Amino acid sequence: MTSMLRHSAVTVIIGLVLWAGCTDNSVGPNDNTAQLKMSVELSSNELASAVDSVKLTIVHPDTTITYGLELVNGEINDTLTIPAGPGIQFTLEAFTAAGTRLYSGSDVQDAIAGESVEINILLSPVAQILMLRVGPIFQSDALGSMDPVEVFVDIHNVDPLVGAAFRLVYDTTVLDFVGSTKGPFIAGPSVDPTLEGVVKDSLDYVAYAATRVRTGGSPPTTVSGSGRIATFTFDRVGVGTSSIAIYQETVALEQADGQPVGNIAALILESATVEVVSPGGE
Repeated sequence: MTSMLRHSAVTVIIGLVLWAGCTDNSVGPNDNTAQLKMSVELSSNELASAVDSVKLTIVHPDTTITYGLELVNGEINDTLTIPAGPGIQFTLEAFTAAGTRLYSGSDVQDAIAGESVEINILLSPVAQILMLRVGPIFQSDALGSMDPVEVFVDIHNVDPLVGAAFRLVYDTTVLDFVGSTKGPFIAGPSVDPTLEGVVKDSLDYVAYAATRVRTGGSPPTTVSGSGRIATFTFDRVGVGTSSIAIYQETVALEQADGQPVGNIAALILESATVEVVSPGGE
């Protein structure tokens, strides 16, 4: 059986599927091997555009096996032999082309000889990675569709944050910006007021900013962790493919004293792609 790792677009849910097992006729009732079916999802339901390679580590009671799986055009074609045994831990890690570990996740299952074992791994950004993500990574629909295009921006592993600003760059011949909805992360559980501003420009970008403000002369409180900053809505205006990306030079992530948040120099940016096809699908 040949394994396959690919983007699978179903509405706007993008997943990752890895099929792994022995070659034909190599798994039988008397063999001490099992076939592996692995489904993988990112925590926000889309495959990261910055992922270049993945590593699968199998911790078996008797041995540890590591497979380096290189992405080629969004796919992996490998044949893997999975040893049977109880309580096997499967760990998947995703890396950038520079070798930076972006995501990880694991699952523990029994593998019975001659049978299939199904693994479900939820990948999340590793704790040390500061990231702004545009998602879903890919969505496609026909020109004239009644449903608008919605794209979100999430932040991961920030500490501490009082305000964020950035520009979203997109193709105005394919999409037209309609509006934005403030996400819950910057507002957080506090009663501090939050200011939001969004400007649509004719030069293929939208400028966005959201920040907490002072109350009673005291500095605003901050938020830490991960969450949604905002959701952006677009209309389809032409057939084509548009990347929706954050322009790095415009990113500002500030603490209460106005200084940049820690680790800003190592910020990872994820982009999204929207495909608009003709109504007939041609």
